[in-house]
Amino acid sequence: MSLFNLILLHLGEPFIAQMDEKERKNPQFRNVIDAVKGGLTAREFIRTIAENGCYNIYLAVESANEDSLVNSNKSRLNAIQHSTFELIEIFTEHGIQVTGGFMLGFVNPPGGPGQMAFVESLELIERTIDYAVNLMGAGMAYANPFIVTPIPGTPMWEYQQQFVVRHYDNGWSHEKATMATGQWSAEDIEKARMELLVRANGADRVREMVRRGTWPVDV
Repeated sequence: MSLFNLILLHLGEPFIAQMDEKERKNPQFRNVIDAVKGGLTAREFIRTIAENGCYNIYLAVESANEDSLVNSNKSRLNAIQHSTFELIEIFTEHGIQVTGGFMLGFVNPPGGPGQMAFVESLELIERTIDYAVNLMGAGMAYANPFIVTPIPGTPMWEYQQQFVVRHYDNGWSHEKATMATGQWSAEDIEKARMELLVRANGADRVREMVRRGTWPVDV
């Protein structure tokens, strides 16, 4: 599920009213804004999907850092942390396990002439790691970290390919670092991913995930 749409549904009309016009007219928000106008709330939505048999969802949290999101053309709403905590608590109350997805190591081109490129610092990455750990304390079932990866053929590839230091015979993997910058090495990012995995989930759960080949989510 897209976290930003759930957050918008959760915050409702007061939040929508203070969004600027350009953001409010973003097509990705159209259906949720219509749902809010129709009286739907996040709590009611979650209650309904639980009653219809939903027991687990994958929530694209992505990052604790608004700059990392905005500079990669993602919604800033994902960084409204208090809403994410509240949503996870609601899912948990209704018996739905939440696996949260996180992205580490954003490298984004300049937003316009004269602007600087954006490279997510190790300090910002550590904030996302801490965020994942804290969300586990709020009831999130698993934290699943990925590494920002340049994919040939995508718009970001045109800029990010200059940072590529590795390639793998099995293709480009979001679980193995392929880029390095002046702020961090590929090894630094892989260590950060492992830190998030173990700190958030615990070594035993990571061991079980490796044994099964997937996250140990059971009905």
